[in-house]
Amino acid sequence: MWWNFTLDLSFRAKRSGAWNLRHFLKTFTEIASSLRSSQ
Repeated sequence: MWWNFTLDLSFRAKRSGAWNLRHFLKTFTEIASSLRSSQ
């Protein structure tokens, strides 16, 4: 499920450190955009 994937990304971003946050936000935005366009 996509929310498990998002939680996993969030967990990994926290573990990897703040420097990874920008990449995480970019990925999350892309996921949200694809979800919105697929509806």
